[in-house]
Amino acid sequence: MFRSNTTDFILAPLSNVLSEAIEAMVVVNDGMYGYQLADWVMPTVFLRMTGAQEQKFKCICWDFWTLDLEWRNQRYGKKIAEMSCYDEKNHLCRDLIQYLIRSKRGFDPVASIDREGVIQDAYQETVSICQDSLLKDWFSDSFAVFEEVVPAFKKDYFVVWNSQKNTYKDLFIEELYDAYEALYYHRNRCAHNSTSFQDNLPKFEVLSGSNAMYENYFVRFYLLILLDKLFVQLYRWMLETTDF
Repeated sequence: MFRSNTTDFILAPLSNVLSEAIEAMVVVNDGMYGYQLADWVMPTVFLRMTGAQEQKFKCICWDFWTLDLEWRNQRYGKKIAEMSCYDEKNHLCRDLIQYLIRSKRGFDPVASIDREGVIQDAYQETVSICQDSLLKDWFSDSFAVFEEVVPAFKKDYFVVWNSQKNTYKDLFIEELYDAYEALYYHRNRCAHNSTSFQDNLPKFEVLSGSNAMYENYFVRFYLLILLDKLFVQLYRWMLETTDF
C-alpha cells in the first residue's frame, strides 16, 4: 500500500497544487477588497509547491537508493538530502541519468529527453492554469514579464551535456540557473518567514540588477513545473527498468 501511495504521489503533476489553489479562490472577491489577500496567497501557493516537490524528490531518492544500498552509503552516507537547493537536485538528476544509461536498453539521454518539449509543455501548462485566474489579475505586470522571459529560455540551458566527453554536466546553466537561484533565495525567505520582520526583501540591489525579472512568482511556478516534468519522466523510466 505504501509503495503504491508513494508512486501515485510522485507521478501526480505538481501543477495540480497550483490548479487546486486557484479553484479554491472562487470565493475571493475579485474587486479591490480581494487585493489585500494577494501578498498572502502567492507565497502560500509557492511554499506548497516547493514543499510538495521536495517531498517528491525525497521519495524518488528512497526508491532509487534501495536499488543499491552499498552505493547509497558511499554516495550519501547517513545524510538524507533535503532536495531543496540546486546542488541536491543536480546530483539526483545526474545519478538517475547514469543509472538509466547502465540499466535501460537503448537509453540515450540526449535523444530520449525531449528538452525542448519539456520546456514548452511547462510554459503552456503554467499559462493555461494562470491566464484566467485572479493571480494574473492581481499581478498582471508580473505575468507580462513572465510571458516575455520564459520563451527566451533555450533547451541548451537545460539538462546540459559536455559534448566532448559525452558526460552529464549540469541541470541548468545560464538564465535558467539564475532564475532557479532567485527561486531558491525566495523559498528560503518564505520558509524562514524573514519577510515578517524584514519587509525590504529582496534588496534594492537585486531589484535594480540584470536578474530582477526573475523575482516573479509566475517564473517560479514555471520552474517548479519544469523540474517536476523532468524528474517524473526520469522516474517513470526508472520504474520500467526496475522491479521494486
